[in-house]
Amino acid sequence: VWGFTAPGATVTSTIAPARPEECEAVPALASGGACATRTLTCKAGADGAWRQALPPVAASTVAFSLTFASSNSSAERAELHNVLFGDVYLCGGQSNMEFAMPADANASAEIAAADAYPHIRIFSVGHRTSSATPLRDLQTVWEPWQVASRATIAKDFTPHSHLFATFSAVCWHFGKSLSDRLAARGSVVPLGLVSNNWGGTKLEMWAPATVFDECGVYPPPQPLGGPMWNAMILPYAAGPMAL
Repeated sequence: VWGFTAPGATVTSTIAPARPEECEAVPALASGGACATRTLTCKAGADGAWRQALPPVAASTVAFSLTFASSNSSAERAELHNVLFGDVYLCGGQSNMEFAMPADANASAEIAAADAYPHIRIFSVGHRTSSATPLRDLQTVWEPWQVASRATIAKDFTPHSHLFATFSAVCWHFGKSLSDRLAARGSVVPLGLVSNNWGGTKLEMWAPATVFDECGVYPPPQPLGGPMWNAMILPYAAGPMAL
């Protein structure tokens, strides 16, 4: 987990199961010490960014709560609730990845089926930001983290956007299929799906500057990295929250 505060400030993070008794009933969590409240601290760097490595937690449907507080000010506090530990996948691309669930074949049945997958969480990066220079935080978010349901995977669909909305159909079907395969093996693993796409964009727009050097492209078409990379990937994949 990461964020921003005053340079040099101490950030205190706590992590605890929302229902300790539910946590204790899962051997992988109880034996690993995940059911106790744990407190962690870190210091913000000279740029004000802080990053806290969390202790390993076995994948399960047990929900956790996280709280954060900065020594810089009593007003600098944040909380996260109903947090699951599992796997996260980034779904990037052009219009084929942007193509939305409401435009999918058999859309009504597929959308209704999403209610059976509350352990899948979805996030859509905003489409209103590109940048010629690297950014350290997402400037636009289309939809924040949400529990998958018939409501959340079929939002923002209007007559003026007959194909594109939230959520990405390809990303959803990938996550749903993976979840089904894991369940068939006896594993219920929470999945986080990040929809990050922009129709009609070229490959170079999603590449960091180092890629052009490695491929011998000179002069590089994007000296400081592609505008989509800088604005939509780098903030959480290469910055303080490197995946």
